[in-house]
Amino acid sequence: KGRLEETGQPVIAYSPGLETDRLPKKTSIEFVVSAQEDGGRWNAKKTRIDYFPRPMIMGAKLPESPLVNEPFKIEVAAVSPTGQAADKPELNVRIFRVATRYYNSYRYGRHYRQAVEELLEKSVERVALEKGRGQLKYTPQAAGAYEIHISDDDSGQLLKRRLYVYGLASEKEALSA
Repeated sequence: KGRLEETGQPVIAYSPGLETDRLPKKTSIEFVVSAQEDGGRWNAKKTRIDYFPRPMIMGAKLPESPLVNEPFKIEVAAVSPTGQAADKPELNVRIFRVATRYYNSYRYGRHYRQAVEELLEKSVERVALEKGRGQLKYTPQAAGAYEIHISDDDSGQLLKRRLYVYGLASEKEALSA
């Protein structure tokens, strides 16, 4: 329930609840507001409001096809919900190699092949931000899947991205293979 201001605009008090850590970076909340006129007729209006459950939005730009033993750049950014550079001096970046282990199991009279992933930490860095942007260089030592975790200590936000590092480090190696 809400009320009307003197100008006739609706005022709605709404709280999304305690599960804001499960919401995405941005979500839209839609309200249908209806009011009854003095004559008994109802008027309704649909209103959508963008809702940002966190104080900033983090992003990362990763390379498309990184190679083993070749440094690549990870660009990170942090902006406020209004689109301005976030007032953050630095973000944490952790790089993991994804190790996948497969095993066979037998349940209910059937054989199953299952996979378990383990994250092997390869690098921990603090990236300084200037006007909401920063970058980090990393040189992978092995081919395979990597997971990048970008986090903020103050808000507890965490951004995860994956990329695959390819095995041939140069065109010379590709031609000789």
